[in-house]
Amino acid sequence: MTLTTVILNDPELGRLLGKRGTASDITLYNRKMGEEIFIFVEPNQEKLGAMLQAIAMADAAIVRIDALTPEIGEMLLALDMLEKRQGLIIFEGLVREQVLPVLKGTVAEGYAAVERDFNTIISKLRGFSHESKPPVHVEVDHAFTVKSVGTVVLGCVKGGRIEKHAKLTLLPQGKEVLVKSIQIQDENVAYAEAGDRVGLALKGVSSDEIERGSVLTSEPESFSVTREVELDFVRCSYFKGELKAGIKCMLSAGLSYRAAVIKDIYEAGDNKLRLVVETEKPIVLTPGDTVVIARPEVRGLRLAGSGSVV
Repeated sequence: MTLTTVILNDPELGRLLGKRGTASDITLYNRKMGEEIFIFVEPNQEKLGAMLQAIAMADAAIVRIDALTPEIGEMLLALDMLEKRQGLIIFEGLVREQVLPVLKGTVAEGYAAVERDFNTIISKLRGFSHESKPPVHVEVDHAFTVKSVGTVVLGCVKGGRIEKHAKLTLLPQGKEVLVKSIQIQDENVAYAEAGDRVGLALKGVSSDEIERGSVLTSEPESFSVTREVELDFVRCSYFKGELKAGIKCMLSAGLSYRAAVIKDIYEAGDNKLRLVVETEKPIVLTPGDTVVIARPEVRGLRLAGSGSVV
């Protein structure tokens, strides 16, 4: 069993729970306990894109709430928009009753309260699971070149099974690549399944052609690569900025975080909006994917709302 958990508002917790691994604007910590592997993802929370990407990577969340601040509110709304229903809360200097008005109506209302203790947290995480998302694919979060190995990508198998020597398509690039080797926790394996965090050595592509949000799949026909994205959109009631045609925004979908422009917005019935945006660079999507629209430059809440791909 592999479980990936995002840590929010607690810069020391990752060190308590795991061994530090890959570090960038997202830092990963790993803990292997027999057949169980726990991955902890800690974003640089000063970067909105990194926070949204880290939440998207995760099966579950751990949030430390030590004050009722706009930043805490934004984190809780991001978890809600990305539908992260498995989670834990560490209350520090506050009790649940003080925070209930902020939690109410969000996924975090169902999060269990825990002490900041290794055994307690691991025990609770054992009750969570990874939800496989077809089709067969790996979402890439890091790519680099290793001497004598070549191009290596790190990511999570989101659906299906990836095997050594498989030929996969890299999207949005549309390139065919060969999986030369697969590693899980620095050990060579013949295959990896949904939920596994992997390192893949690839032939047929250079690391500088790959970016966070790229997808490796044996079923490229199941994905769309596009710059125009149409959403059934729900505007966040706390967002005070403008949303109209011509407005620049950021679009967050999976591990992609793209500059975009709103092309159209109109009423679509049932208190929903239809939002059409055009991204600066192509993005990889499947119907029903959850997308968050943000305006990082506005004061206050930067999350405009979320919707599903039509």
